[in-house]
Amino acid sequence: MATVRPKQPCVKCDKGPGIAMCGGCEKWFCRKHFMEHRDSLGEEMDRVGQQHDLLHKQLAEDNVMHAFHLRINKWENSSINKIRQVAEKARTDLEKYLNNTKTELKNSLGKIRVELATSRESDDYTETDLTNWIENLNKMRQLLEKPSSIDILENDQSLPLICVGPPKKIEFVSYDSAINTDYASDSLPVIVPVQVHEVQGSVEKCFLHQGSGKFGNVSSADIRIEENGCVAVCQPNCSTWPEVRGTQLYSSGVHQIQIKMEQLVHGMFGITSSSTPIQNIAFAAKSSCFWYAGNNDVRLYGSSHKDYGGYDGNIRVGHTVELRINCNERKIALFNKTTSKLYEISVDINNCPFPWVLSISIAGATRLRII
Repeated sequence: MATVRPKQPCVKCDKGPGIAMCGGCEKWFCRKHFMEHRDSLGEEMDRVGQQHDLLHKQLAEDNVMHAFHLRINKWENSSINKIRQVAEKARTDLEKYLNNTKTELKNSLGKIRVELATSRESDDYTETDLTNWIENLNKMRQLLEKPSSIDILENDQSLPLICVGPPKKIEFVSYDSAINTDYASDSLPVIVPVQVHEVQGSVEKCFLHQGSGKFGNVSSADIRIEENGCVAVCQPNCSTWPEVRGTQLYSSGVHQIQIKMEQLVHGMFGITSSSTPIQNIAFAAKSSCFWYAGNNDVRLYGSSHKDYGGYDGNIRVGHTVELRINCNERKIALFNKTTSKLYEISVDINNCPFPWVLSISIAGATRLRII
């Protein structure tokens, strides 16, 4: 005798017997409610189709990633503003340098004018005098057209960068199973999800520059520049502490300059503001910061400070010192590579405004080399 299977009731009315089971939700329905269930699925299908059509329209309008566009636009505007600020500061600094150069040239030109007038009046000049005057005038013209103490330094990585890349983890869901992967798998459409990332940094971002510059301008003929600007030599009988400056100017970044004491009688090492006229006894200037080699004296803005920061003055012939110029933190440091001692000065930019320049005052038979 055949076994009679009990009929499942309709999940909607719980009265009539279920005559059909939905293959999706696996529930039994009576005839009436099965038709209603199919109608509701049809309505849901219409809503899915509407979402599809809306998404297709949005893709056609090409504005799906508008939020990321806004972030990129914001970064662009911010970067442009920073560039304009730096460019404006560079223009202001350039005017200061050019005015300073013109002042120095006017003073030198005035001396030549007096010499010409005196020699012409006394009729006391020779071919040698004429040659010297012409050479000096040519040098002045070169300095006017292209000052040797000025250069434009570009840093390609000083601005924050922006890039587009994949997020760390992306989760895709298919009707077969849920998968978790780093990128789209072969079983999915070729879609590369992206995120916008900003690389942290700023216009003033710290970059280390080693071996920056050479010796350039001097305040007196008692200092001679040799070997293409790498060596500065002071006359043995000189006691006026003439100044020699580096060729580079510093307003941002971190820089290192290594100087070897090939001969040393007297030496003061440090920085000054490039807007300060070059002069003998540069360590007396109100914009200067110096360490005295062989003496525990530190000169800050024209004043003496003994044992400042633990400085002991132990710099001798044969020693190599490294001057570290940190514009970002407004500090300078002197590291004696021979004794491994480090000394620091926090620079007051009200007294020593940017841009800074390497400044050294020496006396006696002193010979220094930038390496």
